[in-house]
Amino acid sequence: MKAHYVIVGLLILLGMSTYADDERVVGFTEPGCTGNWLMVSNFNALYDYHDDWEFESYLYLSDTDTCYPFEEPVTATGTVPTTTGGSNGGGSSGGGGGRNGGNSNAPSVGGTTAEQSATQDEINENLKDCWVNKLKDDATITSWVGTKTEATWISKPKAHWQMSTLEYDSLGVVTRNNGNLTAILFTSEIASLAAARGVKQQHMHMMAQMHEHTHLLQWIHYANTHDGADPPPYLYFDMEVEAHNRSAELYRAFTGSSPPYLTDANSRSLPGGFKKKRKRYKELEEKVANGEELIVDEKEGIDEPGEMKNLKEWFEAPENLPGILEGENGFYDENVDLECDEDEDASE
Repeated sequence: MKAHYVIVGLLILLGMSTYADDERVVGFTEPGCTGNWLMVSNFNALYDYHDDWEFESYLYLSDTDTCYPFEEPVTATGTVPTTTGGSNGGGSSGGGGGRNGGNSNAPSVGGTTAEQSATQDEINENLKDCWVNKLKDDATITSWVGTKTEATWISKPKAHWQMSTLEYDSLGVVTRNNGNLTAILFTSEIASLAAARGVKQQHMHMMAQMHEHTHLLQWIHYANTHDGADPPPYLYFDMEVEAHNRSAELYRAFTGSSPPYLTDANSRSLPGGFKKKRKRYKELEEKVANGEELIVDEKEGIDEPGEMKNLKEWFEAPENLPGILEGENGFYDENVDLECDEDEDASE
């Protein structure tokens, strides 16, 4: 589970100003399809997020080799966005905790049409509201303070939730762009892991939600206590440990049963070289904060990856973060009924 930037596909149909309604698009905040990115079901949905993201370029998911500049004005065709939001990220969390950055996907509920995408989002909202509403008055839940980050409980943190059918190496991610948080769940990853472990997909889906929900609280707390800043990448490890442990606590509190998988969050020690790399990143971080000019090999950049970027990627790498253990959880009960109706009111 991790946090990264999100992608989507899009298709131009009638010249510069009219776009197709049914092909997914990926928008980027930098020219040349670089920088933070957001995936949506069609160009009109991407255009609706432009005020928050300020896209500079985009590509169609069906043709990832071709990058287009994002130009205005654009005549929208009236398509209603089928995603629940977007933002850039940071945090590995199966969505978002140990790793932070911005990519995403979700459990398969159908194909890729706008109607099916909307159905996925609605199912996701209903399931999330089901457990959040039940636990929001539980004092043992609401009094929580993160042991690693000191994050505190918020029943419904201000963030978009989005389902993605893209393939990804995580159940979900948290992303942030222009201050806007998005939690993305990957349907195919949730479904495949549930099948591999012999657990109910709805149980796996809920665990992924609880994990990403915890990452949202971590991001919000860090921003509130650090002048709006994003968590630095060397905190991703602790964020992932906390999100794994917290999602298991939430699942037990909601179901009274053991979660569908176990993690190495409690037993895993810091990966080799972690402390040395953290010290070096903090040194570079301090130089940037003081307005010092970094030497060329320390700079982040498109042409020159730079030392800070290389360190960030190392902190984000799955092999350097706590993950999900192989094998089944012997105490998991597949017969637990979540009692969450799909047609339940998902309104806030």
